[in-house]
Parts: sequence; structure tokens; C-alpha cells
Amino acid sequence: MLKKLEKLGAALSKLSNGVDDPLFKKLESYSGALPSEYCDFLVNFSQGAEFDSLIVYKGVEASPWASKDGYDSLEYFYGLSNSEGEGDVFEFIEMYKDDLGNQWLPIASSDGGNQICLCLMGKMVGQIWFWDHEADPLYDENQVISGLSLAAYDLKDFIFRLEIDKEEPDISGVKKVVLDF
Repeated sequence: MLKKLEKLGAALSKLSNGVDDPLFKKLESYSGALPSEYCDFLVNFSQGAEFDSLIVYKGVEASPWASKDGYDSLEYFYGLSNSEGEGDVFEFIEMYKDDLGNQWLPIASSDGGNQICLCLMGKMVGQIWFWDHEADPLYDENQVISGLSLAAYDLKDFIFRLEIDKEEPDISGVKKVVLDF
């Protein structure tokens, strides 16, 4: 799992105290016990995981934002802290707590502000889901009714679904690009 992330361009940022680190304990105070795969990820990518290239994945279910081939994008994984200016997991827990409650932990960002979430409760615990942040997620501990799409059965499965996007964007109809800052 770690080698796959490194192969995609993510740099290791090991947590010196491992799961005994105060930031790790802080996260568990929000979420409760975390799946061991996610603990391993955080110990090795404590500042998150950013990539050198555009990363995509084909989820178990295509999200409403997926390409016509069923691929969604992954911008970066959140860490316990981040020195690069991107948000950490605590920022996104706070931002989305009213939408996601205690059942979902935002662990990564997808295009358009959408979130990749780890399920923390019920029959779906450990599964990775894509949340369309423009939709009100409807769910209980045993099922998702709407607003979320199953990305992978667990974190390891999700990471092995990741690949570098090889598709070039179709810009054939573009005549002019204006950047207005």
C-alpha cells in the first residue's frame, strides 16, 4: 500500500511517535478507534499525501462526477498536520461535521470540493465512499440512501484502484482562455 502511494509520487512523512503521537490521539478522540490500514497510512503520511500527477480511480460505484469511463479524481489525502498549506483532517472534520456526523471521516479531496470518506460505524465500517458535497447525504449505520457512492471496500482496495490519469483533456473547441484574478 505504501509503495503504491510512493510510486504515484506521494512523499513519506513519518509520525515520529507513531500511534502514540498527540495528534493521532486527538483524531481518535473525534472518531473512536480507526481501521488499522488507516492508522498505518497516517503513521507514514502524517502530513498527508500529495501527488506529482493527476490521480484517478474507478470506484465500485461511479459517482455523479465520474467521467464517462467511470473515473473520479483524487486531489490529495489529508494528514494529521500539513506544512504545505493544504488542509489537515481536523479542518475537514470541523467543516463537514453537520453533514457527515460521526459516521464518516473525510480523508481525502476530490475535484470540486467533493470528499473521499472513511465509514466509521455499522455494517459499512472501513469502506471508502465518495461524497458529492452538493448533495445532502442520507444514510444510517447499515446503508447509504443517497449522496454517497461506494469507492472501495477498504483503504487498501482504494489505494490499489489509484492510477495516474493518462487521458488528455479534450480542448478541441476551446478558442480562448481568460484567467481573471
